[in-house]
Amino acid sequence: MTRFLFYVPDSRNPTGGLNVIFDLIQTLKTLGFDAEAICSSPDASYRYMSPEPSILYIPGIVEPASVKQRAMNWGRNIAKVRRNAVAELRPDDLIVVPEYLSDWLPGMFAKQKCVLLNQGYYVVANVATSEMWDPKAFVATISMSEACHQMAELMGLKRLYRIPLAINHDEFAGTEQKRNVIAFMPRRREMDVRIVVKLLKDRGQVGDFELRPLDKMQHRDVAKAMGEASIFLSFSELEGFGLPPAEAMSAGCVVVGYTGVGGKEYFDAEVGFPIEDGNIKDFVLCIEAVAERCRSGDAGIAAMRRKASARIRERYGRQSHVDQVKRVFGALSKGLTNE
Repeated sequence: MTRFLFYVPDSRNPTGGLNVIFDLIQTLKTLGFDAEAICSSPDASYRYMSPEPSILYIPGIVEPASVKQRAMNWGRNIAKVRRNAVAELRPDDLIVVPEYLSDWLPGMFAKQKCVLLNQGYYVVANVATSEMWDPKAFVATISMSEACHQMAELMGLKRLYRIPLAINHDEFAGTEQKRNVIAFMPRRREMDVRIVVKLLKDRGQVGDFELRPLDKMQHRDVAKAMGEASIFLSFSELEGFGLPPAEAMSAGCVVVGYTGVGGKEYFDAEVGFPIEDGNIKDFVLCIEAVAERCRSGDAGIAAMRRKASARIRERYGRQSHVDQVKRVFGALSKGLTNE
C-alpha cells in the first residue's frame, strides 16, 4: 500500500494550512490509508489540535537558510523537548509537498515520488519563479480551493485534483444568542488590523462591543469565541481560500472585510459585507453600521447570518470532503501501483 507522507513545518503557532494537513491525515487514516506527518525537526510538535497529532522525524533534510530563519521567528515555546520517532523511508512512499516549499523539497527525496499540495494560489505562483522550481518533480497537484485550482491550470500543471475543504459545522455551530463581540484574527495585515482597531476605539461608535483578537488559541477555543461573537472581521490577504471567515460564517457571525481573493468562493454581498481591498474608511464605517444593526436586533442581519451559515454547511460539508479525499488518494495509489 502506498504510504502518504505529508511534510509539515516545525511551527509553534496555529495556522489554517496546518490544520487542513493534519485533518487530511486523520481522514486518510480513518479511510484505511497509510498516512503520516513528517518534519526535518526531531522535536517538532503542534499543540493546537486535540488530540495532538504525531509527527515523524526525517533525518538528512537540509532546509534553506530562509526556511530555518522563518522557523526561528515562529518561536520555540516548548514546555518539554521530545524526540519524535524516526521514519524509515520506502521507495513507494509518496511525499506530499506544501506549495511554499515546492521549489527545493522534492530534491530531498530522490527515490520517492512527490505530489504538490496547493493551498495558496499566490504562494505557489511565487515559488514557481525560483530557479529551483521544476513542475516535473510532481506526479500530481491537489488544490484545496477554486482559486488554487485555477492557478494550477494557469501554470500548466498536470494531473490536477480538487478537494473541497471540510468545515466542522458541529464545532462552529454558533448560537442565536450572540454577544456584543467583534472578533478578528490579527496574523494577517498587521498594519490594517492596528489602524482599524484604533479607529474603532477612538471614534467610540462601538464602545459597547468587545474587540476580541483570536490569536494563538486552540481550535476549539476559536470555535467557542466565534460562536459568541456577533461580528467577525476578515483581514484575509492573497488567500487560497481563507478558512477563518468561512468558519465564522458557519458559527453565525456577520463577516465584514476583505475576501483575500480566495474567499470570493464563498464570501459575497449576499452573505456578508465584503470590503474593497485596502479601503480602511469603508471598512470602519461598515463595521459601525453593522454593529448598530446588531444592536437594534435588525431582522435582515439575522437572516444574513442564517443564509451565510447555510451556504457554508451546504458547500463544505464533511461527507463531500471525505468522499473526494477517498477518490483522489485512491486514484493516486492505483496510479503509482500501475506505473
